[in-house]
Amino acid sequence: NGLQLDCVLDGSTITEVPAEEVSATLEDSELLKCLACCHSLTYVNNELIGDPLEVSIFEATKYKLVDPNEDDVGTVAECTIIPPSKSTTHGEVNTSLYEDGDELMDMQEYGILRRFEFQSALQMMSVVVRDITKPSSLFVYCKGSPEKILSLCTEETMSDAHRADIQEKLTYYTQNGFRVLGCAYRQSDFVKFHQLNKMNRRQFETNL
Repeated sequence: NGLQLDCVLDGSTITEVPAEEVSATLEDSELLKCLACCHSLTYVNNELIGDPLEVSIFEATKYKLVDPNEDDVGTVAECTIIPPSKSTTHGEVNTSLYEDGDELMDMQEYGILRRFEFQSALQMMSVVVRDITKPSSLFVYCKGSPEKILSLCTEETMSDAHRADIQEKLTYYTQNGFRVLGCAYRQSDFVKFHQLNKMNRRQFETNL
């Protein structure tokens, strides 16, 4: 309780981004989408509820979270995440996130299709996301202990030198009393929802 986002380290460039500059500096990046999508937040009585640090991180992205309405029969998205410039009134859900997803609208939205909650034994959580501008793909965004996330990154996506640079930053932050979370993602081919629902989390949380 009481933890607030201080900064985000862009692992691709080893650049530190202050919390108040996260949305503008990381605009349209996969890192920003991960921060906006990978959480367990929800609305209760129009109030964003969840882990205080997750709330702080999400608010820094300036994205909006939209829970499905009771009338949204057929939607497969647990919730919809909308970038700041594309935000709609709370409560609206785009029909492009329905199972067939054939009617893509001229806006950007990310539908959370599956969520794997944080487990202490696994030291991470993840979400499976559909970007309606890329209908042939799914994105898996993961968040957890930096050590765990680093262990799931492949040699193709992260060299030993790059890994060492990140580890050096991690040591600096932890020695100065910061709580540090790691983020990573991967892109995969789109599968129908009934197939997606049968897959286990190990099939998603790998080869980041």
